[in-house]
Amino acid sequence: MEHVWWMIPTGGFLGIGGLYVRDYLRKHPPTSVMRPPFPALPRIALVGLGLAVLYVLVVSSFGGRCGCSRRVSSANNLSQIGKALMLYADASSTGAYPPAEGPAALIQRLYPAIMKDPRVFLDPLEHLEVPAVPVFRTDGSVDPAWAEAAGYVYLGPGNPSSTLAIMAFERHAHSGGRNVLCADGTVEWMHETAFRQALRESKPEFTPEP
Repeated sequence: MEHVWWMIPTGGFLGIGGLYVRDYLRKHPPTSVMRPPFPALPRIALVGLGLAVLYVLVVSSFGGRCGCSRRVSSANNLSQIGKALMLYADASSTGAYPPAEGPAALIQRLYPAIMKDPRVFLDPLEHLEVPAVPVFRTDGSVDPAWAEAAGYVYLGPGNPSSTLAIMAFERHAHSGGRNVLCADGTVEWMHETAFRQALRESKPEFTPEP
């Protein structure tokens, strides 16, 4: 017991020091803990704004890629139609292209004798699903649902004297222009103003849909 007497004053000093530290912390609270740099509401608003910006960037990027992919698919469809028209002319006794008699007549002339997939006549920018009916009715005519869903307009071989002879094009404009099938079998993307000017040279009497 004689060696423990010194613990009493030591404990007293430690107790007094603890009280002093407690009082000091009460009078001078740490600013990093008690006072955040920004109030709660502005911080929530900043987080919401950041998430909104991120959402817009992701959606716009995805939409742009999706639109570009469909545009390429549509151009591929027009290219296949152009090759089928050339095969039709080669197989014809006169070497002529089929007349421009509307989408139903074009489908009947090219499918299934030359083209094996009727979905090529549908513009992927307009129709993501094929009509739920067969292409041909029992009397052998093309079902009106397929004619209405056709995404391309066929004009015939075009005017050879024009600067750009247009044979076919997308039925509706999108993204400020259309894919166009030229008389030489190439497919070009044209802005709407340039397309309408070239169309007036090929078919001045024809007015395309917007």
